[in-house]
Amino acid sequence: MKSKVIRFLGRFLYIAPMAAFVSAVSPNLSAFANDTPSLWLGLVNEKTQSLEWPGSGFEIIFTGKAVSVTLEDSGKNSLVVENDGKLSKLQLARGKKTYQFVADGGGQQHTLRLIRRTEKMFGPTTLSSIKTEGTLLPGKKRNRQILAIGDSISAGYGIEGSDQSCKFSADTQNQYLTYPAVVARSVGADITTIATSGIRVSPKFPSDVTTMPFVFQQAVPKGRVFDVVIVNLGTNDFSEKTKPDNFVNAYAAFMAVIRDQSPDAMIYAALGPMLTDSQFSEASAAIEAAVKLRHQRGDGKIRFLALRTKAKGFGCNWHPNAETHARLAATLTKTLEHDLNWKRDAAN
Repeated sequence: MKSKVIRFLGRFLYIAPMAAFVSAVSPNLSAFANDTPSLWLGLVNEKTQSLEWPGSGFEIIFTGKAVSVTLEDSGKNSLVVENDGKLSKLQLARGKKTYQFVADGGGQQHTLRLIRRTEKMFGPTTLSSIKTEGTLLPGKKRNRQILAIGDSISAGYGIEGSDQSCKFSADTQNQYLTYPAVVARSVGADITTIATSGIRVSPKFPSDVTTMPFVFQQAVPKGRVFDVVIVNLGTNDFSEKTKPDNFVNAYAAFMAVIRDQSPDAMIYAALGPMLTDSQFSEASAAIEAAVKLRHQRGDGKIRFLALRTKAKGFGCNWHPNAETHARLAATLTKTLEHDLNWKRDAAN
């Protein structure tokens, strides 16, 4: 079988990729029972074994020399590959295909993580089977759980684009490089992302079901509890000419829904970094008013967080690129250190 090296994930990671993959399975690989991974990552439809949300994925902990994974996809999605901590990008083929990942070190224990870079609009990526000549081992969730709720910024829209003139595409999107994902890795937390480009908080009409408050209640299973929730919404509400009259109440009501789901979570009502100064002033005032309403109702674990930083460059359509996201991540990491005493590189 002829193999080829998976190409580099991007210049902002500063880490070389590792293994090669081949499109056919070696005949000595045997299927695991139930074909389920060691651990699901992010927001996954476990019944259909489908990855749809950015940052969703799975972890395979195994002994042996190689593992193969069969996935079905539209051909537009791509995955970040963490193979024993070494990073690469896997562009998925259209239809059902098998990808083999080769590990170094013989029969030692290995960890393979496959994480979706792209958002829901590009269709699901469905796991069909996992095979190896070794043994599958169970995984364990980290002690710290972060939920990121947002729009195109949190979804990684255009983050790998060359400059602001490029258009939106699946190829330039990468949730792995977004500021919430960077922060989660730096503090040793698991990250779950629910983000959709163009999404709003306030409905445009009474029966509008395209807002994040509606989508959140449909997408996030009951019982999923988080330690930190980062909400970066409002950009699409306030980037239009008319200010939404119902934003404050809609935002406060959404915070109440999040609080019901995660009673002890620290909630950050964040904003930035794409609005103009005047738009940011309007939007931040509205969000702070919503936060004040929550405080008046006895919720003391919610605060406004301004994510404003001098851009180090732009991705597609003026979205923040990876370097700007890294600056936003530094702001959020310092906030978590101050508020929760979450140290960097914590072992969890």
